[in-house]
Amino acid sequence: MCTKLERLMDACEKWGLSISLPKSVFGLSRVDYLGHSVSAEGVKANPKNLEELKHLTFPRTLKGIQSFLGSLNFYHKFIEHFAVYAAALYES
Repeated sequence: MCTKLERLMDACEKWGLSISLPKSVFGLSRVDYLGHSVSAEGVKANPKNLEELKHLTFPRTLKGIQSFLGSLNFYHKFIEHFAVYAAALYES
């Protein structure tokens, strides 16, 4: 086992985290996790999921607006001026 992997395993043990080595993949430059793309550059929204959000039809009912905002809220940190748009929808 390489030194970095040993340090990772030691840190996880210290923090009480368990890792299943047979389920683990090492050496990747990017990982898709919970709808996000995680890499050395940081966390980005998964482009596939953003494309699906672009094609959502605008809701016509209050329940539909709430559901729509919930879908968008998952990616709020990647949507520029999200709070402004969301506030306008909450007021309607």
